[in-house]
Amino acid sequence: MSPTDGLRDASDWLRSQEPAIKEQLVQWAEIASGSHDTVGLQRMSNRLRADWQHHGFTLQPTPLSAIQEVASQGEIVEWKSVDALVARQRPGAARRVLLAIHFDTVYEQESDFKQCQWLDADRLRGPGVVDAKGGLLVMMWALAAIEKFDLAGEIGWTAILNPDEEIGSPASAALFQQQAGLHDFGLLFEPCLPDGAMVSQRKGSGNFTIVVRGRSAHSGRDPEDGRNAIVLLSQVVGEVDRLNDPHAGTTVNVGRIEGGGPLNRVPDLAIGRLNVRVNDASALADFENRLSQIVDQANEREGFEVRLHGGFHAPPKSVDDRTREIQRAVEASLDASEPAIRWQPTGGACDGSKLAFYGLPNVDTLGPRGGNLHSPDEWVDTASIVPKATSIVRLLTAYARGDKWMC
Repeated sequence: MSPTDGLRDASDWLRSQEPAIKEQLVQWAEIASGSHDTVGLQRMSNRLRADWQHHGFTLQPTPLSAIQEVASQGEIVEWKSVDALVARQRPGAARRVLLAIHFDTVYEQESDFKQCQWLDADRLRGPGVVDAKGGLLVMMWALAAIEKFDLAGEIGWTAILNPDEEIGSPASAALFQQQAGLHDFGLLFEPCLPDGAMVSQRKGSGNFTIVVRGRSAHSGRDPEDGRNAIVLLSQVVGEVDRLNDPHAGTTVNVGRIEGGGPLNRVPDLAIGRLNVRVNDASALADFENRLSQIVDQANEREGFEVRLHGGFHAPPKSVDDRTREIQRAVEASLDASEPAIRWQPTGGACDGSKLAFYGLPNVDTLGPRGGNLHSPDEWVDTASIVPKATSIVRLLTAYARGDKWMC
């Protein structure tokens, strides 16, 4: 069979599977798998392993390190997520591609957003339908077609499915770092933008927690003996908020404040949690330095202890020559039904940022079209899933054939 015939047969086969793919998406989306819901994540993991096995792939559970977080009393707690899932095909091949996407969502167990709803014949509303269970389907079905029609026997591939991307991949980052140097380039299946545009470069993203401990006292009898942690934290986060510099691309969001108790007691604990986005490495270093100075100055206040936790979990991602080559290959591999690609920068972060930092060039928005991510109105255009999978088949077939588009 010629490559052209194989591609045509693979495309026809994928189109014939569209009803099954839509049904599978509903089933996957209605398995709650919030980043902290280890019971739901394990259910999703079990389902993924079974569905990949149907195509002849073994998803191998791969243990991850413990995750450290600052709990509600300011103490550091550790917890374990479920295993990442890794599939490999022809790992000894001289040329190898890394494919990846996460199976956690932002919808935790207590969320009321649990069911899918068809908005029309193709648009499906539901938890995680586009971020990123639709992307999981694009990846799985593309690989199934590649192997079924023997289109890429000259290359090897590794697929990583991780359970912690929505909280910054704190446990799976080491797995990505380990695998980055073993592959030629990466393909990630985060959703493209609602208009079909794909992400070129990304801001760096960091999550920080500031814990202020003061001194408790009765607010009527001896308020002068107290050290109000909430008041000091409010001053600290006010200074942090002034680090916002939209013209330079630095945005700071103080997202959560915790602390306090009875109104007749001076609060001795307050916790502030914030997210920051920066354009480049220079802005990242500048923000870290200025944030540390603010915390150090607060620590000079008598009777207080101020601690800073966290850091940048996703470095800024820029576009270099190797990335441009992959972008051109993606453009050349577009399914005929897909519109021409427009590349657009974004403030969002993903695991593609980490892989680029670890030296693996990649394109990270190869998932389906959709919108309203991280909200009860999240939706996906299911009609884009098969064309996206077909484009990946064309891309990997061209690479296997030796097309000279990667340095």
